[in-house]
Amino acid sequence: MHVHWKSMLLGAVAAVATLVAVAAMFFFAGPGGSHEQRHRTLKLASGRALEITGLYFAFGDEHSQRGAIDDGISVEYVSAAQGEARDKEAAEVFEAIRPLSESLGVVTAAVCAYPSLSRKDRYETYAYSRDTAGAWTFKRVDWRGSGN
Repeated sequence: MHVHWKSMLLGAVAAVATLVAVAAMFFFAGPGGSHEQRHRTLKLASGRALEITGLYFAFGDEHSQRGAIDDGISVEYVSAAQGEARDKEAAEVFEAIRPLSESLGVVTAAVCAYPSLSRKDRYETYAYSRDTAGAWTFKRVDWRGSGN
């Protein structure tokens, strides 16, 4: 039996080159640029523009107890408003997503107003629900940010 050392060496070099190429693709082909929170601008009916950081279809699933009745739409945005001004602003944001909620047939929606993109400070969540007659009501809940 004759061993071809050149062929074995060439195969080992090719394997190492392939591993280096795969590692380079893994580390350098990922998204580049800033790691800042992405956002979009939403122009409200009043003409005011807000920065929207998230729009989600939220599944009603808690502790593996699937409840489709709890499915809803959730929107997160940045707001400098306080008190009643923020309540009015959140209502206007909700009116912008209400047609989407109703077209999907969901009966809950959440509007989260953050003071900044960093989400470190106190924020409010407006939990909307629709009754059987089709009227929407909300409950405001104050939260404390993560502090990261």
